[in-house]
Amino acid sequence: MQKIALITGASGGIGQAITQGLAEDGWQTVLIARDPTKLNQTVQALQNQGYRSRGFSADVRDPEAVQQVVATAMDQLGTPSAVINLAGVLGPFGQFHDLNLAQLRLMCDTIWWGTLNLCHAVIPAMIEHGGGSIINIAGYGAVEASPRLAAYGAIKTAIVRLSETLAMELKRQKIRVNCIGPGLVATKLSTEIEHTPEAQRFADGMVKMAQTKGVSGQEAAKLVRWLLAEDNPLTGRLMTVHDAYEQLSSQLVEINHSSRYTLRRIND
Repeated sequence: MQKIALITGASGGIGQAITQGLAEDGWQTVLIARDPTKLNQTVQALQNQGYRSRGFSADVRDPEAVQQVVATAMDQLGTPSAVINLAGVLGPFGQFHDLNLAQLRLMCDTIWWGTLNLCHAVIPAMIEHGGGSIINIAGYGAVEASPRLAAYGAIKTAIVRLSETLAMELKRQKIRVNCIGPGLVATKLSTEIEHTPEAQRFADGMVKMAQTKGVSGQEAAKLVRWLLAEDNPLTGRLMTVHDAYEQLSSQLVEINHSSRYTLRRIND
């Protein structure tokens, strides 16, 4: 039976790369995105290559919509063995006290509540199904503090802690939960966030840096494929594309019993 991967935010640059990689590995991809036009284009591109893919339009910020679309997808296709939360927006940028609270709420609703909504909708079925793997997206904002990214970094850090806690809760149910840091990828920034002139200059600088020093979406896809391998027991970790993760094969069980690749306070 073909394995099913459920992916949100799959019509974005990183999402398309990850979806393509999983399709090449034999996964049937089930894509959830808010923009039906981009969603259909992504699904059609996969189908044109001979891969099995289905798309369902929903806003991850709406818990009832997420519950409904997940139920519909599972009724039609089956329970996913992999769930990947990629939906998000980048920004708003700027000094925290200058930011628009409505824009901050939009970011929080999309990244934080979008991740919570999907996990809450799909975990019961995954438990009944006998296990699986959940991958949430964290990134640079969770690894270290960065000026002008206060709220974004805080939300990404919260997702890392959520993932580690879920990994503990779901260990006996054979559900692994990890976070990835996809690196700085030169993809289009969300047009939903209106930036101040200063913040827009900062955003433009990030895009320029991504174009010169960033990584490709394929690097993120490679990391996801590694985490989803059946012989990979890793759970509760934050792995980035810059980690030498392919050299860790003999250490994975040991890592699971350590604080490596987690967020921890350092006591001198």
